[in-house]
This record gives sequence, C-alpha cells and structure tokens, in this order.
Amino acid sequence: MFPPNNSPFEGLAKVILILVAIGILVGLVLTGSDITNFITNSAKAEAIKQQNELQAQKNAIDLEAYQLSVNQQLLAQQEQAVKELQFQEQKAAQELELARLSSYLWVGAGVFVAFCFGVGFVILMIQFGRSLLITSQAQVKKTDVWQNPVWRKQQIEISRQLERAQREDFGHLNEAPIPWDGLRQQYHEAKKS
Repeated sequence: MFPPNNSPFEGLAKVILILVAIGILVGLVLTGSDITNFITNSAKAEAIKQQNELQAQKNAIDLEAYQLSVNQQLLAQQEQAVKELQFQEQKAAQELELARLSSYLWVGAGVFVAFCFGVGFVILMIQFGRSLLITSQAQVKKTDVWQNPVWRKQQIEISRQLERAQREDFGHLNEAPIPWDGLRQQYHEAKKS
C-alpha cells in the first residue's frame, strides 16, 4: 500500500498517540467518570436511588400527615360553622319569641287601656245621667212642693210661729208691740189702688 517510510518521526507519532490515550484515561479517572469507576459509581447511584426512594416515602408520609391535618382542620372548621349556625338559629328563635311576646304585651296593654277608657266612659255617662236625673227630680220636687197646698200651708204656719217667737223676744226688749194689723190694712189699701 504505502511505501514504507522510514522517517525519524514515525515512532514519535505513536508515542504521542499513546500519551494522549494515557492522558485521557488519567483525566477520566481524576474526574470520577463512570467509564473508569463504574463499580463505585454504580454503588453511589444505587445509594442515591435508595436515598431518593426513602425521601419519596418520607414525602408521601408527610403529605399524608399534612392531608390528615388539613382534613382535621376542615372538620373542626365545619363543626365550628355548624355550632355557630345552631347558635345563630337559637338566637334568632329567641329574638322571634321575644318579639312575639312583646307584641302580645303591647296588644294586651292596648286592650287593657281601651277597656279602662270604655269603663271610665260608661261610668262617666252613668254619673252624668244620674246627675241629670237628680237635678231634674230636684227641680220637679221644688216646683211640686210649693204647688202642694198642704205643705205650703204648713210652711206658712211654721214661719208665722217663728215670727211670733221672734216678736216675743223683741217685745221684751222694746215693750211696744208692732202694729201688724195696721200695716196689713195699709198694705191691702195700697195694693187696691
């Protein structure tokens, strides 16, 4: 193929190639490449894989614990909301009952006041009617009494007796009697003219 070439650099190329190959191998060993350290690296990879699986299990457990905690918090919040809703319902029912009782009280008070006014009005009307009746009866009695000749005669006789008694009392003081008869005649004469 090619003619043999006996050059002094022919061996040098081979040495350089060998040195480059050794440099690459040393570089691979120093960098910790899988090609040179495949057993150590596979053990490390297995340890990392196990550590990752362990971490994944821890994360799963932590996630379950977190979900459980969140579920418990949600349940507690729901229970609190239910209790608060029940409390609000009881409070609203109490307020409604209080409003109903208050309205009954106001209606009862209104009926009582109206009843009192009604009774008072009836009593007032009865008293007014009685006073009118008594007044009219008194007026009738006054007019009727003086129209009664017997009673009138008795009152006149009583008045005369009182007058005589007074004259006797005054007669002792003045000894002279008052001429009633003369005055009576003068009265009749004056009345005739």
